[in-house]
Amino acid sequence: MNALFRQLYSLSMLSNSGMLGSMHNKDNLPILESLLEKEIAQQDRLIKLKKGKEEKLSESKLEKALAETKGEVEEFLGVDSLSIQPCTISCSNKNLPRYLQTLKNSMKYHMADLSKANILLLAETATIDYIAREFYLGKMPLIAYGITAAIASVATLKSAMHTYAKSYTPTRKNILIPKLPRTYAIPVIAHEYTHHLQRELIPLRTITINNQRQTIDINALSEGMARGVERHISHTYMEREDNEMFLQAITDNTVPELKNAYANLCRHLNKTPNKELAKGAKLNMGIYSLGNAYFYLEETKNGKGVYRDALKSLIPKPI
Repeated sequence: MNALFRQLYSLSMLSNSGMLGSMHNKDNLPILESLLEKEIAQQDRLIKLKKGKEEKLSESKLEKALAETKGEVEEFLGVDSLSIQPCTISCSNKNLPRYLQTLKNSMKYHMADLSKANILLLAETATIDYIAREFYLGKMPLIAYGITAAIASVATLKSAMHTYAKSYTPTRKNILIPKLPRTYAIPVIAHEYTHHLQRELIPLRTITINNQRQTIDINALSEGMARGVERHISHTYMEREDNEMFLQAITDNTVPELKNAYANLCRHLNKTPNKELAKGAKLNMGIYSLGNAYFYLEETKNGKGVYRDALKSLIPKPI
């Protein structure tokens, strides 16, 4: 599509309901199947790659990674950095209260992402149950049981937070992520910095219907755009440094999210889904699945300029 004549998106198109309506087009089905096949094959290839013991970035190196990444994100989205307030980055592995706050946020907003943490919790429960039986049989003193249970609980919490503690806090203009290898951290930082740009540039959107002000929900737009930027940065660094592991973060998220969107679309169209493509899918499509699938389809059909166009459509025009 010619950039000079590209039709910008409307607010109604980019609301959660507008995006869902667009997703339910039967023409999207073969495209979605093709994207899923590609992403699943890519995930299988990444799993087979030998993962070396890549050093995890310290907090000082995270700051360098943010400085390195932010300019590329701004360029991709067509954002003038002079109008953007600075954003900081910190490591979530600093102290236990931060772990607890992040766990609370994760459970509130990202329950679908906690499957691995749930497995850890089950393992912890089984361990403690075993120790409890030993205690009641008189083979273990109470204090040993209490200490072991506490260690197991903290270990489980740290493991969960190490995997899932990724967030952006608008009030502090701060990105919070755990210590990660650089190949994983760079795409994640790009995702979270996109949220910083969105909060800086897009005001709370409202419209008037029957003389009543109503807020437009653009949560799916926010996450879908961030996924698109994450995908772009992942592929950029993969090609630049000839390292496919830069694709790990975006691929691990995209596969289940596209599966959810695919299963939802098949159900809406009354079509029987491909069992392999829909394996493990959830019919209740959340904002991550909706946003990622919608923008990935738009990108496939119209090019990467869709992210810049969508953002431009939501930035207030100067008076």
